[in-house]
Amino acid sequence: MLVDVANPLDFSNGSMKLFVSNTDSLGEQIQREFPKARVVKALNTLNTSIQVNPGLLQGEHDLFICGNDKKAKDEVTKILKSFGWKRVIDLGDIKASRGMEAILLLFMPLNQAFPDGYFNYHIVSKKKS
Repeated sequence: MLVDVANPLDFSNGSMKLFVSNTDSLGEQIQREFPKARVVKALNTLNTSIQVNPGLLQGEHDLFICGNDKKAKDEVTKILKSFGWKRVIDLGDIKASRGMEAILLLFMPLNQAFPDGYFNYHIVSKKKS
């Protein structure tokens, strides 16, 4: 099992962009390069301190994962819950990495608004999970 926490950020021209996006993702590229690996994209949408200690933030907040192997996602979810994550949202197969990586285009401006980096996302839905 491989937990992919990477983001395809490119700052080479003085502004931030993703070096892979829309029709592909870094998560998908890793899965293609290592087809036998059970790749699970996780932890790439938040500050590293919060990744392993979600209790640093008050209130409810969520963590996203995706990948092609259900058993691997279940194992990763179990590990994440041992860190204190209460709600891990499975976004589906590895193609969901596209959206998870694109969140960085929002994360970086939010990081300027909250310069300590201590923030995260919470999905509110009519559906109970």
